[in-house]
Amino acid sequence: MVEAPADPTTDRRWIGLAFICVTIWIQRVDGTVVNVALPRIGDALDASNADLQWVIDSFNVVVAGVVLVGSGLADRFGRRRILVLGMGLFCLGSAVTALSPTIQPILSGRIIMGIGTGLSMPAAMALMSIMFTGPSRKRAVGIWMAVGGLGIAMGPVIGGVLLSYYGWESVFWVNVPAAIVGGLGVLVLTPESRKPHTDRLDLLGAALSVVALGSIVFGLIEGPGFGWSSPVIVGSLCLGLIALVAFIYWENTCSAPMFDIKVLKIPVVSVSAVSMGLVWFTTFVILYLMPLLFRYGQEYPLFWVGIAMVPLGLMFAILSQFVPWAMNKIGLRPLLIGGLTMVTAALVVLALNPRGNYILLGLAFVGFAAGWAAIATTGTTAIMDALPLSKAGDASSVNQLARQVGAALGLAITGSVVSMVYRAKLTLPPGLSLIEQDQAERSISQAANLGRGLPEALSETLESLARGAFDPAYTAGLLIPAAIAFATAVAAFFVVKPGDKG
Repeated sequence: MVEAPADPTTDRRWIGLAFICVTIWIQRVDGTVVNVALPRIGDALDASNADLQWVIDSFNVVVAGVVLVGSGLADRFGRRRILVLGMGLFCLGSAVTALSPTIQPILSGRIIMGIGTGLSMPAAMALMSIMFTGPSRKRAVGIWMAVGGLGIAMGPVIGGVLLSYYGWESVFWVNVPAAIVGGLGVLVLTPESRKPHTDRLDLLGAALSVVALGSIVFGLIEGPGFGWSSPVIVGSLCLGLIALVAFIYWENTCSAPMFDIKVLKIPVVSVSAVSMGLVWFTTFVILYLMPLLFRYGQEYPLFWVGIAMVPLGLMFAILSQFVPWAMNKIGLRPLLIGGLTMVTAALVVLALNPRGNYILLGLAFVGFAAGWAAIATTGTTAIMDALPLSKAGDASSVNQLARQVGAALGLAITGSVVSMVYRAKLTLPPGLSLIEQDQAERSISQAANLGRGLPEALSETLESLARGAFDPAYTAGLLIPAAIAFATAVAAFFVVKPGDKG
């Protein structure tokens, strides 16, 4: 089977896109549902802040490693086939996670889900690159992004409703029917395609990428618990950096790299990739911190936690439809710089408003969504257009790798900062045992769990002190990505040419 041309049957092509969109929709729903469910998982399993971070990052690290292999497998064995296989694994991992009685099996299920997502996402992007060309490709990407945004918007609502009536397991069971529908629709209604000549799979490159990102993320997440001078943490971070250097060297010298790292020498590609990595860095920071803030800092029910997150995804879904038009009119540079500036401003507003001016919160969510839509849609389209059709797999890899690395590092770095500031600012009331003190210091969720078993006066004091420590931790966690977003905007100003349209 050789590279398939665009399907001349327009209706069938767009119907096929609809089922491709179902696959991204459920994966985006899963992302926000899991974040909303973190407090409930923490309550049910008495999980630490690091445990909850791993529920998210075990998934993100695996996706970031597998996405490169996924692109090569899709090119070799067929984009449609690998997309369907990925959705099958995503479905299986969701079931394993839902059936888990402790945190360890949850992580196993999340790893399986990560493998499925890492296989399906680049296959979906490459399949769209084959099915659509020219202006229709921009439209297809805009629709794909919008559906993903709707998934992000609907996820908190779905999660809030499910968690109000059922256990945390329900947020993973909801993945199963959607994954089955999406996979079957893709199987029936999309064309199969693969490269006519494929090189051997670069398994060493894949292994090095997983070791690099996994070791760095492990060090960042576990650093506050082990201590930054611990041999385990120092060794993990050093191993990660060594593996990263080895990965870059290998991909530059290997005769058949799974990822053509040389494409990052194209300014449009590199800046777009960094910008997308940054926006997913910040998105996962918000999705991680906001449920904790609403649940423990302001004590809202889980349903309202979900409702509060709706504007973020909904505005992204709406605004992403206008980005392809804007890109054609004004070009890549203003959209990237403008998007990064709006993200910076939104993060600063959120950081300085931990106690609830809801008008400011709403405006910040709208501003962030606008910047997010501008960066994500523009960056994806720019990368796809900057590379030839023969590089569809590489274009997909750049897109997905940037997102997953940004998400993994965002959660790891922010989680560590939040943990360190929370511990530094927490003043414990007298009357707690050493074990209780250790539990309260691990996270605000565990302090809340501990408080439920204490005498009323002591419980109220502990919860008040924990919320007081969480506020500066929350602020610090948002100001870091704000600074990174601003620095990226400055870089885009100097690197991207004024007339560049991607």
